[in-house]
Formats: sequence, structure tokens, C-alpha cells
Amino acid sequence: MELDGAKFSLRKFLLLGFIDHESGLKPSPARILEFSPEEQWVKVQPGIIRDELNTFLKPHGLFFGPNTSTSNRCMIGGMVGNNSCGSTSIVYGSTRDHVLELEVILSNGDRAVFMNRDANELNEYQKGDRLE
Repeated sequence: MELDGAKFSLRKFLLLGFIDHESGLKPSPARILEFSPEEQWVKVQPGIIRDELNTFLKPHGLFFGPNTSTSNRCMIGGMVGNNSCGSTSIVYGSTRDHVLELEVILSNGDRAVFMNRDANELNEYQKGDRLE
């Protein structure tokens, strides 16, 4: 099942980009679903490669800070699953520091959206019988 994507905060140091693997240079817009340079966030599919994301974002003066040794082949979805950080984590933080929201499929097949919620929203949400 394919997810719509995840939104990541770009702040002033976060840049997300990509390159189409078939052409080597041609951008593949299906990987980046939305991008707001003004608000400094991007919504991506989990299979986008970290270095490709940064290539896309560089012209906007942004980059995705977590810098793993496998940045030329690691996918954002894997970085989220592992909370990747790398050599620049002291300055730019780990992956979780840049996630605004995640749309995921749970083990029972339900879709869920993880995001910050205020205390009242969280209280109401926890009254449900959903897996998350």
C-alpha cells in the first residue's frame, strides 16, 4: 500500500531533493509531493534518497540536516524508522527533530497520522480504540 508521504520541517538549514534513478538527472516529481520554500517544509514519499532530496533543495538554500554515512543510498522512510542522525546531529539534530507529520500504515492495516497534538486533542484521541 502506498502512502501519500510525510512532511518534514526544513527550517533554515533543511533541504530536501532527489534525482530520477533512470535518467540520473531528470527530477522525478512523484517522489516529492509538496514543497513550500516559504514555510520551509516538504512532503515526500518514504523512498526518496537523502542526497537526492538535498540536491533538489539546494537551490532554495535548504538541506535535510541528518547526515548519515549512507546518505547516497539511505531512504527517508528508513531514516524515520531508525531516527537517523549522523555526524552533524549535534548541530542539526536527528531525523525526528525534523518530522512534522507522518502518514503510516499500522500492523492491522489502519492508516494513522502522527503529528504534534495539544493536550486536549491528545486526550480526545486517546479515548478511541485505534491501535496507535
